Amino acid sequence: MNTVTGYIISGRKEVARAMYSTMGRFGEAAPVNDNTLCLLLRAKHSPIEEYRFGFDCYAPERVHTHVVRHEEIGKYVSSSRPDLTYCKEIVDGHRAFSLTINAKRLIEIMQLRLCNRAWHETKALFVAMKNEVMRLDPVVAKFLAPTCCWYDFCPEHSDKRPSCGYTSSGQFVVDRAAIMTN
Repeated sequence: MNTVTGYIISGRKEVARAMYSTMGRFGEAAPVNDNTLCLLLRAKHSPIEEYRFGFDCYAPERVHTHVVRHEEIGKYVSSSRPDLTYCKEIVDGHRAFSLTINAKRLIEIMQLRLCNRAWHETKALFVAMKNEVMRLDPVVAKFLAPTCCWYDFCPEHSDKRPSCGYTSSGQFVVDRAAIMTN
């Protein structure tokens, strides 16, 4: 069973400071409202790299091996050395680890890992992470969707591999609209 606890490392204040800096207005950082944050997230504009999340996770070891393949995220795994009193052993194939990731990279990873073609255990971990982001900042969470929602087609579909059918569902329409509108 996956468990995830999320927290914000740096948030909208840092996004505002970066956004204003790109306009040459250093030191000026009016709050970033929901509408502006949506525009920045949709464009994957560089100031959203300052919005950082942390996640403490407990998931199957085979899921951990999928997570560590992603670059530009902090990955911290509990030692499993039995001679250390603070170690967290792998129990029933599950491992404890922490991740730190900025909003831009989180969107990009979620595009892959929320896909119905992703390994079901890996997808479950990322769904749990999305739920934590929903709790922390629902505006960011609505941009955490599979690639098909972003581009309005299934990149996994081919003559040899049919679509999962999600792009024909009512939920797809809802999820795609969330990304495309404020």
